[in-house]
Amino acid sequence: MSLIEWLFWLSASLVAYGTIGYPALIWLLGRIAPKPVRKREIFPTVTCIIAARNEERTIGAKLENLLAQDYPSDRLDIIIVSDGSTDNTAGLVEEYCIWKGKSPPPYASRPIEPGKGWGEPSNQRSQEVPSRVRLLTVPTHHGKAYALNMGVAAATGEVILFADARQRFAPDAVRALVANFADPEVGAVSGELLFEATDHAQIGKGLGFYWQYEKFLRKAESLSGSTVVCTGAIYAIRYSCFRPLPEGALVDDLLTPMRILLNGYRVVFEAGACAFDSLSPSNSHEFRRKVRTLAGNIQILHVELALLNPLRREPIWRYWSHMLLPRVLMPYCLMLLLLSNVTLAGPIFSSVLVLQLVMYGIGSIGLCLASRGGLLFRAASTFVLLNAASVVAAVQYALRPSHEMWRRQPS
Repeated sequence: MSLIEWLFWLSASLVAYGTIGYPALIWLLGRIAPKPVRKREIFPTVTCIIAARNEERTIGAKLENLLAQDYPSDRLDIIIVSDGSTDNTAGLVEEYCIWKGKSPPPYASRPIEPGKGWGEPSNQRSQEVPSRVRLLTVPTHHGKAYALNMGVAAATGEVILFADARQRFAPDAVRALVANFADPEVGAVSGELLFEATDHAQIGKGLGFYWQYEKFLRKAESLSGSTVVCTGAIYAIRYSCFRPLPEGALVDDLLTPMRILLNGYRVVFEAGACAFDSLSPSNSHEFRRKVRTLAGNIQILHVELALLNPLRREPIWRYWSHMLLPRVLMPYCLMLLLLSNVTLAGPIFSSVLVLQLVMYGIGSIGLCLASRGGLLFRAASTFVLLNAASVVAAVQYALRPSHEMWRRQPS
């Protein structure tokens, strides 16, 4: 067998394993040897931390949503870290930290009765109850990692809940997350992000298909032991498990869970803890978002060298199979597969070459058609978009300061 043939079969094997083989294997492992979480209803103290930069359009609704959670009010507090905001983000949060005038903002400084649904105000209005919201201000933009470190340093909860300013939580999201910590082996819990389509979303079905695939993978990993990544919009960890993030860290929802996993705890997926977000309004919007997160996948290899140690077999195998191969190495495997394929003759090689060209053709057409294409075009275009974003992410990570890559994406 020639060198070109070896390269072809190697790249083909890696592509097949990263897209089909590992998901099938981890699903089978969860069915053969499941490891259920020993959940029960508990009420530890929880501090929710949000790093916010120029979020004046969303921060008020987010605070309303969090303060209305179906969770004991004296056991849930919120820290907002304004990371160099130049709009009125800090001013709006201050309205929830102190009462101004005769009428407080909804939910600002009064407890919420457990059992109340989202958006239903409490009947308790005692002005003796202190605010459950705290504001920390970073005068100049330092990046999300800096803001989260500051928030955790000021936290008092046994559980730290990380969230973004944009997404709305289901009423019982916090309750569902913390029930998993009744199992002493659990160190981190990821919630589930559900997308709500909008009329102007262009890649909704394609992105939705990819996200369903990703959630399938996380659920299967969790059932078989641990997943390796959390949903940044909604995840919780034990306070004792937190390690300060390095300056400029881009993907806390990957770095923090992996550190917890390497320390011997489980990282699990909780489908009952839901957050709701809107689909990306355009391909370019989603592309920019993916470039930032995929750059973080590259960065983590420099930050956490233990991920390169093959002796840490269980967590490293899952990380390499779920994150490193599909998100960092996949575009280069695809390039190698195509380049080696065009020089080889024979029915098998010709069939694979045609399959690749058809897939890239459908993906390119899907990007042009946007919302007008069918599911096949949208799924293929999302695959092409993600792999292109991975290559751009590698270039941008090498050229740009990491804290500059964490910016609020415009709606």
